[in-house]
Amino acid sequence: MTRVIVNLDALEAAARAASKGPWRLSKGDPPVYGAVVSDDITGYDDPENVEAYGGHIIGESITPRNRNYLIAASPDVILALIQRVRSISGLPFATYLEADIDLEETH
Repeated sequence: MTRVIVNLDALEAAARAASKGPWRLSKGDPPVYGAVVSDDITGYDDPENVEAYGGHIIGESITPRNRNYLIAASPDVILALIQRVRSISGLPFATYLEADIDLEETH
């Protein structure tokens, strides 16, 4: 078991600063360069890449298992989890979460 301490405030700030979700695979079959994209193109000034990838590039050359993880952990999901943790804990302004988790590789 490994003790993990999560700074919820820092995680929340990072999620709010990231491109809005949901995140998804880029267009194409297989996805262009194994990319993950967002439909949020606010402030993104490269329309050629938006056209080529089908959205704002979050990352490319990503292995399938990591692509799936990134898509599952998009900012909207992280914000919802933080809200739920704070709700369950009864501490709406909780800053840290501590947990013992098993980091054994499962695949």
